[in-house]
Amino acid sequence: MDKAFSKHRNDFGSYPDGSKSSVELFKKDVSELINTGVQKQGKYRNVEGTHIYNENTKQWTFINADGTINTAFKLSDSQYKYLIETGVVK
Repeated sequence: MDKAFSKHRNDFGSYPDGSKSSVELFKKDVSELINTGVQKQGKYRNVEGTHIYNENTKQWTFINADGTINTAFKLSDSQYKYLIETGVVK
């Protein structure tokens, strides 16, 4: 989750810095997406799991089959379309 924060934090909101409290706010925002988003079974980088996304914002996270969070970011329009059509994010 720390790697997702460092690469994709701007996709989920405005966090002041890389401090522990900012990472915790990011995790809270991703958890909210997990609790409220649309779920779709599929793959991310050849890993089976569950896509969870917001249809309006295109924020997305992937939960591995073992229940761990793989990553989280905002999908591009083409990624979103491909996810809906195939169940895969590239």
